[in-house]
This record gives sequence, structure tokens and C-alpha cells, in this order.
Amino acid sequence: MGLANRLRKKNKPRHTNPDAGKQFHAASAAELIELYKANDGLIGRTMDDFFAMAKVALNRAFGFGQKRWNRVHEKMLTDLACMGDRLITSKEIDEGLCEEANFNFYRDTPRNRYDYAQKVAQTVIDDMSSVLCLALLDLYGFKAKRLKKMYDMIVFLGGELRRGAMTRAQLFAEADAIRKRATT
Repeated sequence: MGLANRLRKKNKPRHTNPDAGKQFHAASAAELIELYKANDGLIGRTMDDFFAMAKVALNRAFGFGQKRWNRVHEKMLTDLACMGDRLITSKEIDEGLCEEANFNFYRDTPRNRYDYAQKVAQTVIDDMSSVLCLALLDLYGFKAKRLKKMYDMIVFLGGELRRGAMTRAQLFAEADAIRKRATT
């Protein structure tokens, strides 16, 4: 039996690396810095847009003013920091929302057709949506019905922006008007 094993090993083709003949381009430090800058800008813009949409949506749907928005915003920032430190994931938040508030996100969007920037933006939106709903559950006890009403308003505002019925400037002006009403 030892001879059969030796012959089998001798005649067996050696494992070859399929990528052996390919040349890979290693990204330079400058290219990586540019990629990170582009992502930071994209992530920052997406977060700013989402915060403005959430503020306007909560104002339109429930009459939230600046004081209640500040509480929600601080809670969101705390939870986002926990996500950044990898203490919790958006999937775990979504599971908690399902258990506690009986609220599920419908996230069945085929992302394989998106380009890189759209995937990054969608990931940010998914994370922030989870954190916003968690903040509203924790601070004000929002359950499925109110969370759906708020989230439908955000989806409506997003549709208005996409169709061009509302510009980013108009969205930010409305969000700023909420702040100004609180100071007068």
C-alpha cells in the first residue's frame, strides 16, 4: 500500500496557483489617501443629508422641535460611535428593533448593480436608519407604527430629492428653520 500511495503522489499534478501569471498593481499611498478622502467626503455628505432628512421628517410627522431633535441627535452619535468601535452592528440593532418594537426594515435592494459610491452611501444610510430607530425607541418609546410613519416620511423626502422636487439647499433650509424657531 505504501508503494501505491507514493506512485499516486508522484503522478498527481502539483497544485498550481491560477493567479501566478497575473500582474497586480499595488495601490500607492497617494492613491489610498485619495480613495479615503473620497469616501470621507461621500460618507460625510450622506450623513449630513440623512441627519437633515431625519430632522425634517420628525418635525413634519410628530412636531419635533430643536430640543427633542438634539436629544435624538446625541443618542444617534453615541450609538454610531459604538458601531465605529465595533461594539455593536446594524444587524444586531435591527434584530433588537424587531424584538422590542416589532419593526423590520425592508432591505431587499439588489446591491450588485450599484457602483462603489452607491454601495458606500447605502451602507451609511442603513447604519444611520438603524441608529435613528434605536434612538427613537430608547428615548421616546417609538414602536412599529410610529417608526414606520417616521421612516415613510424620510423615504418621501428622499424621493423628493431624487426627483428634483426638493433640492439639498431647500432641505437644509427647512432643517435650519426648525433650529431658528427654537431660538425665537
